Amino acid sequence: MSALDDIEAAAAALNNLTAQEAAEKARIDAAVAAALGAFANPQKTVYLDAVAGLDTNDGSTPALAMQTLNKALSLIGAGQYGTVMLQSDVTVTAPIAFVGTALVTSPGVAPDGSAPIKRKVTFAPSAVTANPAPSANYAIYHAVGTSLIFIGVNVALGPVTTATGVFGTTYRLEFWHGSISFDPASTSPLIAAGIGASVWFIDMALPANYGGRIFQGIPAGANPNSTALRTNLLAA
Repeated sequence: MSALDDIEAAAAALNNLTAQEAAEKARIDAAVAAALGAFANPQKTVYLDAVAGLDTNDGSTPALAMQTLNKALSLIGAGQYGTVMLQSDVTVTAPIAFVGTALVTSPGVAPDGSAPIKRKVTFAPSAVTANPAPSANYAIYHAVGTSLIFIGVNVALGPVTTATGVFGTTYRLEFWHGSISFDPASTSPLIAAGIGASVWFIDMALPANYGGRIFQGIPAGANPNSTALRTNLLAA
């Protein structure tokens, strides 16, 4: 085979590889677009307004908003996915039983995380202490297979003193473009440590004294990924 033949064969092989790469890129782009489209056009959007809403409404418009996060999530439906659009700040005062995928967000959140107003979701002690056995000590429970994603939302713990965490561990939890804060009287960790938890913080403002407060049983400065927990935080 001549040098020219070698060059032509190499060029043909390169063209084939380039075509394969292009096909793989197209496949990945399609998968990403489909995933984004799922929330761009959610199965259901439920509006929540703790000030003007009523849990007897259907949540279909801002004028017919629900009053509680508990009821808003229940309207998404078991095993379904949807968006809860916060028209006001809200305080969670009773435990939530939800199995599905929900995006909880403020209106007008841009891809870079900016928003006209970032709403606040506060978890009160009664959201934990009122929880019946055997799921006591979690504000959100019995949620195997559940995903909760907060985008453009400030999450706050009231004076919660449970030792086990506000969020249970059978979760995919994501917090984007907001903040997390603790009431001065709160001693509770935010999230229970254990098998099955996947927790991500993206562009979130954490309090300066958060060490040891995010994950139950993981001391300040320790790597939470040393447990069955999976998170992008390198130190608790």
